[in-house]
Amino acid sequence: MSAFEALDGPDGPRALFRPTPAAASYMPVQLSSWPMLPYANRIREGRFSYAGRAHRLPRNLPGFAHPLHGLGLLQSWQIMDVSNRDCTLGCHVDAGEAWPYGFRARQHFLLDEAGLCITLELQNTHERPMPYGLGQHPYIMRPPGTRIQAQVRGVWLTDAETLPIACSPLPREWDLPGGCTLDELDIDNCFVGLAGAARVLWPDGSALRLSASAAVEFLVIYSPIRQDFVCVEPVTQVPDCFNLAAAGHEDVGLRVLAPGQSAIVVHRFEFERDSDGRRDRHPLV
Repeated sequence: MSAFEALDGPDGPRALFRPTPAAASYMPVQLSSWPMLPYANRIREGRFSYAGRAHRLPRNLPGFAHPLHGLGLLQSWQIMDVSNRDCTLGCHVDAGEAWPYGFRARQHFLLDEAGLCITLELQNTHERPMPYGLGQHPYIMRPPGTRIQAQVRGVWLTDAETLPIACSPLPREWDLPGGCTLDELDIDNCFVGLAGAARVLWPDGSALRLSASAAVEFLVIYSPIRQDFVCVEPVTQVPDCFNLAAAGHEDVGLRVLAPGQSAIVVHRFEFERDSDGRRDRHPLV
């Protein structure tokens, strides 16, 4: 996805997501948002085992030591249906080196009076059960003074390679339930126990509300210092979920699709003109 705007600026539409560079070609990670499937975030060294089978995935993005964000951002998606308000894209991936299970996926984008709704569907086309994870990876504009608010109960602390090692209560400076200012915080962590919507609160009093299906229990936040964006990623699993589950950790979002079975998650993005949650009709383009 390359644009998401609100009709809220004095000179016309105002960017809510990071704009995609105007160039003849660009890397997928330069888009405003993309789907994460069939796994979300990193897998340590690309190694994991499931149902007695060991797997080794290659690196999938330049400059990163571990496979991350899945295959969805690297696929050629085909247009299945399109209108002035919605669009459906699809892809089919055979089992191979990049992922040992075959799958089909669909994205449905709907722009309505309330906002943008993205439905992501994943189907296991393999003959064996497939562990999986789903999520969205939006880059949201972060002017100085931006805060984030979300009802979460803990956070996975990470090692030097940004991989989770221990689940902890929220540090005082990461008070997401109370509304956390991002200016001086360097965050790249997964928060657990997500309940309800997350909100990016901008200094002018407006906000972007992110909500998702009940299966989306985790929230990854990537907020690097000295950048003008924050990634607020609602996901179904903790990064490196498959290895954490194998090591005995519970509640990390390990989910499995039987052959032929599908999973569907819905993500909704709604622009709020003020911090009280008032929304305008037709606010998005």
